[in-house]
Amino acid sequence: MSPFIRNGDILTAVSVPFDSLVTGDIILYRRCDGIPVAHRIIDRSMINSESAVLVRGDARLCASERVPLSRIDGKIIGIHRSGRNIPIGPTARTMALVWINLQPLSNLSLQVVRFILRSFRLLSRTLQELRVIRQHAANIISRKKVQVKRRDTCNHIPA
Repeated sequence: MSPFIRNGDILTAVSVPFDSLVTGDIILYRRCDGIPVAHRIIDRSMINSESAVLVRGDARLCASERVPLSRIDGKIIGIHRSGRNIPIGPTARTMALVWINLQPLSNLSLQVVRFILRSFRLLSRTLQELRVIRQHAANIISRKKVQVKRRDTCNHIPA
């Protein structure tokens, strides 16, 4: 569920009626093997005349799963992270839906941003090295000027 839920977050879930679940809500459900999972609802549907939801993790491009009502444990209403409570409201739900719908583009843009950042870091290191080289060159040139001035100021007695 990254970037909205991170490893180590403590989730608060409450049991709610199925009719109150809407697209964008995060639910806690049990996979077929009994492992609890938190994913976001991306659609509602029916499976063999039983109400179900289509869910997907925020960090996934595809691999949506249909979850029947019988496996839903509750709706996530809050996140506890690093000593503070983060409520999940309409704004967070809207941002998450935008993230999910633009995710193929966001993954591409993330790669572009990473490339740009790597390029800037490389450029920054190169500029830093050039500054060091320039400083060394300036030091060498100033030493040669001092040596030249010393030769010129020597008192030569013509023979």
